[in-house]
Amino acid sequence: MNTRISVLLLVLGNSLALSAATPVGWRMDGSSSFPTAKPQTKWGPADHVVWSTPMPQWSNACPVPIGDKIFVCAEPSTLICLDSAGKILWQHHADYADLPALPAAEIEKGRAAIAADHVEERLAKLQSDINPKKAQLAQLKAAGNAKDAEAKKQIDALAKEVGQLDREASRLNDQIQALKPPTGRKLPSTHPSNGYTTATPVSDGKFVYVAFGSGVVACYSTDGACQWLHFFPENTGRGWGSASSPVLIGSMLITHYLDMVALDAGTGRELWRAQHDHNWGTPAVVNVGGLTLLATDGGEVVNAADGKTMATSMKVQYCSPLAKDDVVFCADMGKAKAFRLEADGKGGVTATALWEANTSNGRHYASPLFVDGQLWLVNEDGALDVIDAKTGKVAFHQQLNLGGKVFPSMTLAGNVVIVSSDNGKSVVLKPGTTYQEVSQCVLEPFRATPVCDGGRMFIRTCSKESKLYCIGE
Repeated sequence: MNTRISVLLLVLGNSLALSAATPVGWRMDGSSSFPTAKPQTKWGPADHVVWSTPMPQWSNACPVPIGDKIFVCAEPSTLICLDSAGKILWQHHADYADLPALPAAEIEKGRAAIAADHVEERLAKLQSDINPKKAQLAQLKAAGNAKDAEAKKQIDALAKEVGQLDREASRLNDQIQALKPPTGRKLPSTHPSNGYTTATPVSDGKFVYVAFGSGVVACYSTDGACQWLHFFPENTGRGWGSASSPVLIGSMLITHYLDMVALDAGTGRELWRAQHDHNWGTPAVVNVGGLTLLATDGGEVVNAADGKTMATSMKVQYCSPLAKDDVVFCADMGKAKAFRLEADGKGGVTATALWEANTSNGRHYASPLFVDGQLWLVNEDGALDVIDAKTGKVAFHQQLNLGGKVFPSMTLAGNVVIVSSDNGKSVVLKPGTTYQEVSQCVLEPFRATPVCDGGRMFIRTCSKESKLYCIGE
């Protein structure tokens, strides 16, 4: 019996008439590539600022320009719509208080399912198993033998077991908690730098979809009318929050909290759910042989139609994979790899490793960027690696003097590449096989990836008095 009671759903109308427009969301189309952009190469608080609009709170989500509107987020659960002049047209909150309680019949059905599957007894048994194992793990670590190979092996194995038990206990507890009114829930834990609005909204031009770190997913018309709310009460980020942005594929909205779940974009109803290893990244969409695939940060290639794993690639911990045609690029902790995805003619998919390269060590919060046949990578400390995308040969390496941490992903804006850190400093570079610096710019601190729209660039800051900046003539 399926006892996962994980949805509180509010539908405010019939199934939406979805637009066929190309979705715009995380890094616009996932690539941060704006080949027709005409950006400024020098900016600052008083330099080439068309307008700057104060925001009610900070956010790490990218701005999403759609026609004459721009959508941004604000902590902890606000979606804001501005016009092209920077005026706020509307803003809506999607808090727990906005979610409806489950109908009495659903609550009774859920309680019966929990009783039939002995969920509460299984949870109590798990908790009694976890506590002594945690105590044993603490003793092993305190003994100070982590450098001994056998001791380290024992510690790692026990830590893995404890983690698996904890996750199962969390799943069972979620089934129980999902029957309680959502208004009584507390926000899950998150890292102060992550917050609850790191995920970028996605839009098809008629509707805009947003997934908050609270587990609330919402759909609004671009005019601000709420269409539906969907709630995932699962643990959404192991104490550090969530960051994966929703992905719109046709009439499906793909979300990835603890599980990967496809929602009907018109109603918010769950279409399929699958367990896939997941860290922080957003899936990359790849079209191969009539199949629409999702390359995940967990190193899996998933069929978007049903959530089934089709192939495996490289697991990354902090950033997102990048797709270019049928090739997926991954980078993390001193390694970069490229994989070609191909249909096998039997309904399956193969992932062929093309190359592997050593890169600058350290965390890659910034996702890869494809520039004129090159793969551009930058780690958290500003170490830039530029690699031939066909061969994996490193063209050049450069340590950038950015300060702070490089959280924003790089942006290809016309004929320049923009690399930024969270202290607001950016370096503008010319693509090529050697390091060519065009300029350096300083703004307020930001972690969101800059987004271009023609001659304008939008930067969402994360300082105490945060703003949305429009940079241009």
